[in-house]
Formats: sequence, C-alpha cells, structure tokens
Amino acid sequence: MSNHPTLADQRRAARFTTELRAVAAGSNGTLDSAAAADFVTAAESRPGNTPVPEALAAILDSTPPTKRESLLSNFLDGVSNYEKEHGRAPGGDLIHYALHMGHSLVPSQRKLIGLGNTLDNTLDSAESGHHDQISLHPNAPAIGIITSFVQAIPFAGYVSADMKSNEGRVIIISHNAENDAGEVLAGDSLDGVPSGDVFMTSERSIALAPGATMAGNFRARMTDDQTVDGASPPVRILKGRTAVYVNGKIAAREIESAGAAQTIVGSVILAGTTYAIGGTVTPSTGAFAITSAPALPAGALVHITGFIDFEDNQSALTARFSTKAEVFKIYANPDRGIVRASVDAIGQFEAEVGLSPLTMSSEAARIQFMNERHYRALRKLYRIAQSNGNVETFNFDWPNASQQKIRSMVWLDFLAVLGITGQRMAEATKDHGVTQLYVPRNVGAQMKYLPRDMFTPAGITERAGIYRLGRFMDVVDVYYSPKVVSQTADNKGATILAIGTSMTAARNPIIISDAVAPSFFPLSTGNDMNSGYGFYARTYTETNPHDLSAVGAALIEVTNLF
Repeated sequence: MSNHPTLADQRRAARFTTELRAVAAGSNGTLDSAAAADFVTAAESRPGNTPVPEALAAILDSTPPTKRESLLSNFLDGVSNYEKEHGRAPGGDLIHYALHMGHSLVPSQRKLIGLGNTLDNTLDSAESGHHDQISLHPNAPAIGIITSFVQAIPFAGYVSADMKSNEGRVIIISHNAENDAGEVLAGDSLDGVPSGDVFMTSERSIALAPGATMAGNFRARMTDDQTVDGASPPVRILKGRTAVYVNGKIAAREIESAGAAQTIVGSVILAGTTYAIGGTVTPSTGAFAITSAPALPAGALVHITGFIDFEDNQSALTARFSTKAEVFKIYANPDRGIVRASVDAIGQFEAEVGLSPLTMSSEAARIQFMNERHYRALRKLYRIAQSNGNVETFNFDWPNASQQKIRSMVWLDFLAVLGITGQRMAEATKDHGVTQLYVPRNVGAQMKYLPRDMFTPAGITERAGIYRLGRFMDVVDVYYSPKVVSQTADNKGATILAIGTSMTAARNPIIISDAVAPSFFPLSTGNDMNSGYGFYARTYTETNPHDLSAVGAALIEVTNLF
C-alpha cells in the first residue's frame, strides 16, 4: 500500500465514502451497517465498482468477519460526526488520512512503531495489564479512524506519512511560462492574478500619444498590456487586420493596397469635431505611421491593434507552458503521555464512581492532545497573519451607529471588510480566500444570535473549548476560540483570525501528516502496584512549507463594539 497518496487516491476515497453513505442510509434515515458491508463486499469482488480504498481494504482483511459491520459503522459515524461539527462533509484528504491512521493500528503494523502486539486501544480494560488479542484487534483501527475525524482541524490539509521513515510529502503543482511571449517572461507564474496577462493571443494593442502623427512598431514583447518593449525585435503582423481605436471605438481600419505598405483610413467625431485618421502599416515589418487631421486632442485614448503572424518565428512567438511539481518532505515527531493509578485508587473509583480512573485519565489525555494541536495550529497562523500585511480594521462604531441602526445592520457592514480581506488572501495565495473565522467570546455572542437570514447556527451547545458557532451570511464558518484570538477587557474591541481553506489539500495553510495514530498501550505494573497506560503518536502539525500556501491567514481588528 502506498504511503504517499495521490490526488486521485483522495478523490476515490471521497467518492467511495459518498456511495457507501448513500447505501448505508436506511429508508427511515438510520444506519444500515449490513447494507454497508454488502456494498463493500460487492466493491471488492467487482472491479467495475468504485474501488475500496487500500487502507480500508487492509483493515478489513485483518478484521474478523463478525466485526466488519461494526468497523464500517464506526467509520461512517466518524464521517457523520465531522459533518455535524463542521457543517460539511470531510474531504478526500481527511478520509484517506483517517483510514491510514486506522491501518497504522492493525496487528501487522504495530511492530513498526515498536509496540509489537501489546497495543491496547480500548478503555474498558484499565484494571489489567493483559488484553484479549483476538477480540480487541478490530477496536484499535476503529478508534484510530474515529479519532481522526473527531480531532480534525477544518483548515488543515491532511497528508499520510510513512510509518517506517516518518516521512510525508506535500506536492505543489505550479504553472509557468517556458518562454518570453507577449507581456510574460520565461519563468513567470501563470497561476492566480498573473493568469490572463497577454501571452497566448496574437492580438497586440499599443497605446499611442494623441497628436498629428503617431508612429511605432509591433514587437515581440510587451512590458504591459498596451506598451511595447522597445528592446525586443519587430514582428510581422497579419495583413488586413490592423485597426486604430479612439476612446475604445474603432476609428480607422487597414484597407488592402498595392505594395508593402497598407493604407489605414477612417474618421472619428470628438466633441463635435471630425478627425480624419489616415496612415500606413507595413505587415512584413510591423511598422506603422498614423496621422490625424486635425491633431487628436490631449486626453484622447488612442490605440493601434494588430495581430502577429506566428509563422514568422513560430518557436519564439508561440506561448509555451511548463508544469512544475514541487515536493516538500516533512517528518512526523513523537507525542507522549502517561496515565497511572494505584490499585487502591482503581478499586475505590470503580466501587464508588463506577468508572476506572485510568479510563477517565486516558480520555483527558485524548482531549488534551486534540486541543493542544488545534491551538498550536491557530498560533502558527496568527503569527503568519501578523506579518503578511493582511490586517484590516472594522469599526463597529456602536456609540454612533446605535442612534440609527440595530446591531444586525452594523454586522452587514462587516461583509465589506471581510470581502477585502478574502480577496487580498486569494491574490496572495493564488488559490483561495477566507473560509473560517475564529472569534473571541464578545464577537461570537453577537454573531450567534443574528437573524437567521444572516447567520445559520451550528446547533452545538456552548463549550469551554473550540467549537463551530455557525455560518455567517453563507460565506464563512465561524468558530469560537477561548485562546489565541482575544478581546479587550472592556469588551469593546476584539481580534478575529481569518483563515482560508483550499479545494486542494496541499494548498491549505496548515499541513497535518501523521505516521502513527494517537494510541494507548498498557504499561507494566511496578513494585508500587501502580498500573497505567502510555499515550503515543507520531505527528506533524506545521505551517505549509510552500510559501504561497502558508499565507492563508489574516487578522480583522474590531473596535467600538459597545
């Protein structure tokens, strides 16, 4: 199984999951895990069907037949949980990553992380250092899959890492000009804003200074869309196509004439005065000389347009494209933790509380790992936003606005600031604008209770940590965060962190690449009769190594909220 998935692998994983969910949805909307299992069996046996992702097939191969339905049910529960938490289905990158994490915990893979077959990923055997290796095998991959969806960060791109080398790869595809043509130089980017510059077209439009005589030459290169590069060689143009424009309208055209030089004839009326336009153009050299009687006045916009003859020097004049795949290697690093309890504490907890302290501590460790990672990612992007020049201020101006407006009306004005921020981000990343806002308490409280035509609540009960509040104006998802973003002591000011998510996982501002899923394994009971579990993962959470992708973050400073 490949440890470096392609974009096609991720798309197939997404398509398979969509089809599996459709089959598993019973007529009354409940999960039909038996139908899901039948669908997978059919997909495995008939090549024409959507293929089962390699990681899922490997997990199912190591799962007893009686447990397959349960494992598929857990997988679909994880997908549904992500959709509930984030308001959208998980992308193919996250699905592929979650299955990879589950596969990292099957028995055949455990030896690669130095744990042999001692890994126990269940929380119901905390009272013993021994586990049933047959019955618990399916649980570890299932928990690895579910945990991946539960702990997912909405603005991260997910890349599977190799368990042996800890290496993951981020592959960025870019497009560049291979030669000088039009206003584009060899090596120039053809992505984002530069896309659309004069490059492929044969049309060349040259701005002329208005007057009685206007002369020049069509040349191979342009310095911008209407200025020739005087240092580049003249080019031959196509006969019969040259025209002179005044204030955007055709004023004169080339007419067929005997000899090398072709005649240009026409007229234009400006402010009641008729200007006779004449002159010549020589297609074989690209030279032209335009006259106007009387002289065209200052302020008139004059352009001459011709079409270069590619066959004059086809290899030099024809635009050539190059596609570059830039590979960034990233490496997962260890995360560790230990939970322990004495035999007396375990007995007392189970007798009086009905729970194992090890179970409770293990769950706390999972939550800590999840929250720590999310905040770490936010802090990295906050620093990016502070330094990349994409910082805007939204003056809520409530002391004055309250005389004429209600709060929801003022929040409509926020769209203008959000639009500027998003467009600047799209131009900087050459890919995407703002898709998520992380807000502090005073902003979240106002947004959450805006009218429903402005804000769609997520329906999630308030939490002490990060969670999605809902969707603002069907433009961005809004998340509450008690850390990283801040508000002033008097609640009148706040800082919002705006983040952009790409349609392509490798272009997201944060990259997550894990070699080993977060796992618990039993620790030996010492002479002090304390037993416990070790937490272990090998993870990568970092800003995108591709510079353009990393700048998908911005800050919006809100003032005068009250």
